[in-house]
Amino acid sequence: MNSAQVLFEGLPISAEFRGDIGDVRRLKRARAIAEALAERPGESFPEVFGNENDLEAVYRFLRNRAVGFDELAGGHRLATRERAAKLGRVCVLHDTTEFSFLRRQSARWGLGKLSSGRQGFLAHVSLVASADGLRCPLGCSRVRPFVRPDELASDEERSWWSERYPHWDSEFDRWTEAVIAAQESLGDVARLIHVADREGDAYELLHLLCSNGWSFVIRLAQLRCVHDPLTGERTRLDHVLNRSAVAAERTVTVSQRIDAGRKPADRKTFPAREGREARVSVRACKVEVCRPQRRPDLASLSSRIVVNVVEVVELQPPEGEEPVHWMLVTTEPIDSVEQMFEVVDLYRTRWIIEEYFKSIKTGCAYSKRQLDSIETLLNALAITLPIAWRLLALRHLERCAPEAPVAAVLSEVQIAILQSRAKGCRWSPVPTLAEALFAVARLGGHIRSNGRPGWQVLGRGWAKLMLMEAGYRIAIQMQEQESSC
Repeated sequence: MNSAQVLFEGLPISAEFRGDIGDVRRLKRARAIAEALAERPGESFPEVFGNENDLEAVYRFLRNRAVGFDELAGGHRLATRERAAKLGRVCVLHDTTEFSFLRRQSARWGLGKLSSGRQGFLAHVSLVASADGLRCPLGCSRVRPFVRPDELASDEERSWWSERYPHWDSEFDRWTEAVIAAQESLGDVARLIHVADREGDAYELLHLLCSNGWSFVIRLAQLRCVHDPLTGERTRLDHVLNRSAVAAERTVTVSQRIDAGRKPADRKTFPAREGREARVSVRACKVEVCRPQRRPDLASLSSRIVVNVVEVVELQPPEGEEPVHWMLVTTEPIDSVEQMFEVVDLYRTRWIIEEYFKSIKTGCAYSKRQLDSIETLLNALAITLPIAWRLLALRHLERCAPEAPVAAVLSEVQIAILQSRAKGCRWSPVPTLAEALFAVARLGGHIRSNGRPGWQVLGRGWAKLMLMEAGYRIAIQMQEQESSC
């Protein structure tokens, strides 16, 4: 079974909500809220739940202190584990994102102050993806929310965070905790490869992974000191790496990087760029990374750890663009050119988590939620996580399995509506997933010449499709009632 087949089996949103959240009625309510939001993910609560009684029931549920974020997200974690078990070898993508909300006249309780006009919190996310080349997203194994203590307004808020999230004020602990949590929840059903960008470049994290024999691919943020086998002295990594000849060249896809939604510091360090096909060279070697000398707090750790390093360098970058240059440390083998590029492809899987964050914030409009406390926002996030995963999975399936029959995902009614209402779309005798998602985008206002549709246009199109389907079913119901009179 490949990862695309696993996704086709796991798309019903109700399957992501199960387990014990204290009361079977709460579980039923959570499923009902999720199913309604999944139909119109980019719209506000009042738009989705137009009836005042239904809307108030949603707010009561989110405010219910007997409902907790971790318990509410537990069903999705379990479903993610089941999908991972069917594949046997998966990547766990680790990264941190910031959820930012407009500051209202009265501050939202429990959120950190990000600027004069915004409040929010951060979350360290562990997203599971297939390692079979298709890079299919399988769901979240863990989401750890946190804030910085100095951004909170009161001791009461700090107490709330301390009671629910131990070590909430230690930003680095989230990395080691995430890796350990993934191994505990998934390590008995699949072989895990932990993947992280430069933020994961820390000696204590690399030491934890190596000492436990856990697999990883992490991009270095700095030129680390390594043991020189020729001199027996400490030297910079590039001095040892330069002794290795270039093994091969290949063209890789480099993702687009835009400034929208990024901090000024991140924009300066990692400038915006257009997506492109880049011709790169690759070389690799085995090294012994030395423990940092200016970190006495690491004295209990081994003085050296053995890792493989794969260096990727862009050969002819476009004028005015920074060349691609990755230094990847890994436990994966590097004995052949194919194995080197396997490491590169595993690192490129990390970009799926960036798309997941866009799916949460833009596709599901989470950053626009008008909720007044960290408790309600976290409960809303727990419901949003599997919906955002489902959106990402549908979009990903269109790219990795475009010729798959859409009947595996959409109903006959939905397909018929798309065929009749999405103008200018071509359909095969057996409609495909790619054709259907393009038709959904057309409903949302997408123009073919604009390239692949984004989250907003897909969200608008999906909402229109759901409204049309609801109207169709009401019409059929009225017709049945008239014929029975």
